Amino acid sequence: MPVLPISDFYPRILLWSSNVLVKCFQIFAKGDDVMRGKAKSETAAYRSRGLGRAIVIVAACTTLLFLGLVGAEAQSPAQKLAPELETELALSAAPPHLRKQASVYLYDPAVGMVQSRAGENGYTCFVARTDIVALPMHIEYRDDLIIPMCFDRVGSKYIVPEWFYAEAQRAKGVSAADLLARLMTKVTAPPNPGVSPMISPILRIYFTPTCKVSNLNLPHYMYYAPNAGVEDLGGIYFSPTHPFIANQDVFDGKQAFMIHVLGPVAKAAINAEYKDMLQKLCDARVDRAYCMDIDTAGLRDQLTWALQSLPEKLGDTDSS
Repeated sequence: MPVLPISDFYPRILLWSSNVLVKCFQIFAKGDDVMRGKAKSETAAYRSRGLGRAIVIVAACTTLLFLGLVGAEAQSPAQKLAPELETELALSAAPPHLRKQASVYLYDPAVGMVQSRAGENGYTCFVARTDIVALPMHIEYRDDLIIPMCFDRVGSKYIVPEWFYAEAQRAKGVSAADLLARLMTKVTAPPNPGVSPMISPILRIYFTPTCKVSNLNLPHYMYYAPNAGVEDLGGIYFSPTHPFIANQDVFDGKQAFMIHVLGPVAKAAINAEYKDMLQKLCDARVDRAYCMDIDTAGLRDQLTWALQSLPEKLGDTDSS
């Protein structure tokens, strides 16, 4: 079992202890509800078992906390793709007119991101393996994430360095918890408007509404919107038709983005263009983690989230 440096315990304790305390409170609350339903003659007997019940629950919660602190830290390095395949994947995030003159960086597990090609138009394209915007919710490294993304001149200066820093620190052996703590003081907001194209036919990331890792066929553009929120646009979070704000609660909203998802015609054209690349990606891993049916990719997770939130949305608009 891996042992964390002492500096890594603090952010992890804050995250896990809060979750554990909520669970424990729910268990105790449920027990109190049961006790309230007991007859008075049974209450004393119920209370006599309370100490033993409390000990069992505290022991279970402590075990969960301990496992959360020291588990899931040891991860294999992210996979290195063939240079030609990774270059194509990185550039798939950009629209055609930007690809030829964009700078390209390739992932090397030993050092992080390495420049493969110097560009001329100010755009930087790469395939991230460490999802820094998901770290506050998932303090772990995974070996199967792929995040093709490009940034314009503004993003290349103010946002890209933080993504590259994360990959370099991971390569040096810095733990996910320590990396998160460092990023909290390092991330800055871009001072000017700009755009990050992410129109690749595949993303393997944490799908935020469900907190699950999914392969998504979700070509979109991200416009820098520091400190903005979904309510500012009057939109629904993760709307397929209306612009919405993402990352508003991450790094104090410094890297919030307005998301514009491409329509079905544009998405179909992208999928057709990169059909061969998607097959190569599918074949790149033994576990076939990158395999994806582009007609249904991420659809189950998106529908699950939509159905779960539907009653609340109906309730919000119910005027009766």
